[in-house]
Amino acid sequence: MKKLFCLIALTGTFLFAQQTFAQKANDNAAAGMQKGRVEVRENENTKKALTPEARAQEWTDHLVKRLSLSDEQRRQAHTINLASAKEVAELKSAGKRDALKAAHKKREVEIVAILTADQKAKFDKLKKQLKDKRGKAQ
Repeated sequence: MKKLFCLIALTGTFLFAQQTFAQKANDNAAAGMQKGRVEVRENENTKKALTPEARAQEWTDHLVKRLSLSDEQRRQAHTINLASAKEVAELKSAGKRDALKAAHKKREVEIVAILTADQKAKFDKLKKQLKDKRGKAQ
């Protein structure tokens, strides 16, 4: 009788534990949907581990597409982006994370200086959308 009772108790414990782990797996799967967004970002960040020249080209192409830059503005933006990308790469490799914010702000000021009034409005709108998007992701 004692053996039977122990066997039933052990089986019950095992089944209870299995159910608990199954619920955790479901919770992890639900969290994975959110985590999937983070993984996509990690993949994009991995993809964006580019040379400063490639990063500058990517930034410039983005500005041309979003703000309809003229050829002259495109050349100026590329020059600004290239200098900024090189500076950012040096700061990252030196571990100077505090100076990165200043470098990004400097790039933004220089880019805004070459834009028309309409382009500045679009730029501000894009910047706000990006800030809102990043705020929701965190």
